[in-house]
Amino acid sequence: MHVLGKRKGKTAKTVNPLCLVLAPTRELADQIWDVLRDAGEPCGVKTICLYGGTSKGPQISSLKSGIDIVIATPGRLKDLMEMNVCHLTEVSFVVLDEADRMLDMGFRQEVRLILSNTCSGMCHYF
Repeated sequence: MHVLGKRKGKTAKTVNPLCLVLAPTRELADQIWDVLRDAGEPCGVKTICLYGGTSKGPQISSLKSGIDIVIATPGRLKDLMEMNVCHLTEVSFVVLDEADRMLDMGFRQEVRLILSNTCSGMCHYF
């Protein structure tokens, strides 16, 4: 939260996410989002949970307003990246929650694509 708090001086249009959490299911992504939202709100840290099965419109609007932490399922994040509305070039922290399950579910290509779009030389992976 300390690192994210330092970004407050940037305008929303220049803020790309700094942290990315990938989860295999919308249920797990939503649980993670609940915790990070509660921890981040008092510090002014903006979070979003991205998963399929819902309209992309509200997710796109939130991304355009500036987000610090993205919690997402691989499929929806890949879709939003391909639509050019989610940019991961400033991501420095990546968490792969239940990575084995994501691979078992067939998300290997999506995870590789997503990780290749982060600032991999400077990233911390968990």
